Amino acid sequence: IKCSIGERLQRIEAGLHSRAAPIARIRLVEPMDSLSAAWQRVLDRLPCEKIDGAAAAEGSSTLARLQHGLLRMLAGQPAQSIAWADDGSVQFVRGETRLLAGRWLANRLTTGKGAQLVVAESHGEILDHLLESTGASRHGFTAASAFRPSLQVLPLALALLWEPLDIYAALEFLTHPVCPIPSVARQRFAARLSDRPGLERADYLRVIEGISEHYGERADDVIERIDTWLFQGRHSESGGAPLDAVISRVNALRLVFASRTGTADDASRSAFIAAHHQCESALHGLRQLLLDGQTHIGPIQLRKLVAQATATGSRNPARFAQLGCAAFAEAAGAVIDPFDRIMWWQLCPSGTLRSSPWTRAETRQLAKAGVRLQTMATQLTAATQAAVRPILAARQQLTLVLAPQAEEVHPVWQLIRQLLPNAPVTELESGLTAPDASRQMHKVEHRPLPLPRRWWDLTKPLPTARIERHSFSSLDQYINNPSQWVLGYLARLEGSRIHSIPDEFTMSGNVAHRVVQQLFERDDALTMKDSALRAWLAPTVDAVLRSEAALFLLPGQRAAQQRLRDTIESAVLDLRAQLSSAGVTRVEAERWMEGRFTGGALVGSADLVVTFGTGETGVVDLKWAGVKKYPDKLVQNRHLQLLVYGALLKQTQGSWPRYAYYILRDTRLLAHDREVFAQAQVCTPEERLTLPQLWKRLEQTFKWRQQQLESGRVEVVLDPSAEDDDSAPPADSLSLEYLSKSYNPYLHLTGWGAQS
Repeated sequence: IKCSIGERLQRIEAGLHSRAAPIARIRLVEPMDSLSAAWQRVLDRLPCEKIDGAAAAEGSSTLARLQHGLLRMLAGQPAQSIAWADDGSVQFVRGETRLLAGRWLANRLTTGKGAQLVVAESHGEILDHLLESTGASRHGFTAASAFRPSLQVLPLALALLWEPLDIYAALEFLTHPVCPIPSVARQRFAARLSDRPGLERADYLRVIEGISEHYGERADDVIERIDTWLFQGRHSESGGAPLDAVISRVNALRLVFASRTGTADDASRSAFIAAHHQCESALHGLRQLLLDGQTHIGPIQLRKLVAQATATGSRNPARFAQLGCAAFAEAAGAVIDPFDRIMWWQLCPSGTLRSSPWTRAETRQLAKAGVRLQTMATQLTAATQAAVRPILAARQQLTLVLAPQAEEVHPVWQLIRQLLPNAPVTELESGLTAPDASRQMHKVEHRPLPLPRRWWDLTKPLPTARIERHSFSSLDQYINNPSQWVLGYLARLEGSRIHSIPDEFTMSGNVAHRVVQQLFERDDALTMKDSALRAWLAPTVDAVLRSEAALFLLPGQRAAQQRLRDTIESAVLDLRAQLSSAGVTRVEAERWMEGRFTGGALVGSADLVVTFGTGETGVVDLKWAGVKKYPDKLVQNRHLQLLVYGALLKQTQGSWPRYAYYILRDTRLLAHDREVFAQAQVCTPEERLTLPQLWKRLEQTFKWRQQQLESGRVEVVLDPSAEDDDSAPPADSLSLEYLSKSYNPYLHLTGWGAQS
């Protein structure tokens, strides 16, 4: 176990009793009583020389008079106001946005002469970014953060210990660049997880098989890592996880970071060292709990322990100082040498002083036990003396860039205001409207984004024959919005590879579809009693949720989960009853079909293909919701999906099937009539057409679009108001519809509004 600073100081003090340290002189800038008792005992045995603050400016400039006034106040004398003289030695400015203030100071830094010092106790990263944007050298300002990438891995790895699984943490872990699982393996797991949010090993066998083929000889090691981090067992939050298991997991991660600390890249090495220290600190806390007799740890206590191990985090190792930057300090108390020009960026409280956690009674008891605690008065005095050092160190010019007015005032600014009550503060925003502002700024011409166009006219015909086969999805876009089809199927533009968990609506539909599929894979799906069906449903839904929608198992999702269970039960019972009353004797779920049409090969997978007692067949397409959308499709003869599946069935069995939509959330079966489905909601079409007639119209519509594409014309079907004569299909074509923009990933590639 590592020694604390106090224990180290005790050892040093003991060593100084027996031998002298080879130290000639120590210059003590901080007041002795501001240091801890252990430091004071050590320094008492060393040759220390106290350095008192002094004014660096000479003469009678405003800066010199300000420095002498501050020294008198520090000595306990009352403040005496100083007459303001605008001699250029002191300048106070304020920007209500840090971007404007930073741009102003960056220009000053790049044009200034002499020895310059920048003090930035907060928000220094903004100044550095603005300096880089002007081509100047950055100082390497960066605040410590607990959210550095390497420090995020430990809490994510520990979040996977709990049941129910935090599916968001699992996806973050797999997509994290410092994940201990090799990149190809974690990318494939992340893709499967984002598609069907669940993490049961049996559902990933095909993924694991593909990973084994990819890694070859390394496969066993990679699979072992996958099992270690993803499938090593989860624990109840109420009962807690065994400390031995948690220690093993943290130690495994510590070894991963230890193996990476030898990397040649300085920034990566610093990040891995910080993560390694984080793991070591967490291990120390866990082992201490074990020594205290604790055997298990809950999630809240574990998160607190990791937060303590992380502390304030680490700095960004990639943001180092560059050659040519000015001298800088990230703490006002660190300024002990004089400079010609000192610029203090964002003068606002640093928050280093905090109230004591001890009550007065506790402080007295600690003092009786020999524990000496600093008083708040001592801390305030030391903090004030440290805060004025940059002001005292300026020889020729002092510039204070104040924080926005809405923010808390720095104590030093309060002292300065007592001495210089009439000193003006330059508001940088006022310079934007000054008469000479145009000479300091250049106008950025507005370049609007391209406006939407109804047609794209290309110089060459599009090679539509390149598409090997069509499906309902591709035909829907080909006919109703050719621009979406061209970008997706012909240009093969892909959306972002950033994985995300589907929303509740999508997962609800996926779970319901999967449960219906599993039901009709049973031989007794139509004959089992309702009581037996209900008994079968509960564990089936449980398994599907764990496998494909673990979001519903998280805390806070119980109401949504129960609502989904109730909806699925009602839908399954109603669907089965409707099929039975229609004389259905056989149901085939997710039937894959292949065929041909005028555009080439055609494929599709029908949700349900039913066989009636008469020998006829039917297609039932399941939808989670759409109690208004799908009746409209039937009324307007836009039921393209049913038409495609019907055509494929016709090619395999020789006759056109019956067809219907079933809306699961509303337990509603939709059909054109009740000839077969006696309990269906009738959606009478505006124009009574048979499936063969509609299919002929589909092929005619396809040829019309094909001619347009082969002539280099692509219609962008987004806004009804932009229709022209060429948008109207031939008289014997399908009725076209506007596809939902929510499902168009290429929407912004088609143009922007007039104000963009």
